[in-house]
Amino acid sequence: MRFVLLYGVARPVLEEAAAVVCRALADSALTELPIVRFPLDRCAEAQEAVRSGATGKVVLEIP
Repeated sequence: MRFVLLYGVARPVLEEAAAVVCRALADSALTELPIVRFPLDRCAEAQEAVRSGATGKVVLEIP
């Protein structure tokens, strides 16, 4: 699963879910996704990373 739409979920449920995720991160039960950064002049490499299914976040840094 790559994403979940949560527009119809009640705010208290979202807040509890966020608290559970934060606790899991704090307890090291979950780990943050890695961030791969590319400068603007390497945007083609950043796009290829996304197309090839890079794990984590691909960030294009614009000065």
